[in-house]
Amino acid sequence: GIPDPPAQINGPSSLCVGESDQFMVADPEEETAYQWLASGSATINASGLATEASLSWTSSGVRTIQVAARNACGTSTRVIK
Repeated sequence: GIPDPPAQINGPSSLCVGESDQFMVADPEEETAYQWLASGSATINASGLATEASLSWTSSGVRTIQVAARNACGTSTRVIK
């Protein structure tokens, strides 16, 4: 079936413009890939199953990060940080 949503996103609460940091899925499920989205002008670098991603922004402001679990059956609801 469709995977459960990730428990939470681990990573810093704030970043400076141009700074990059790692964000991780807490307790990732085996054989499950993760899809990352971020608001604003974000650069997201993730590979493989994408249980973690490096993010940075080129402009200031309040931003959010979202991640969803996905497999062959579909995509979970998103978790937001």
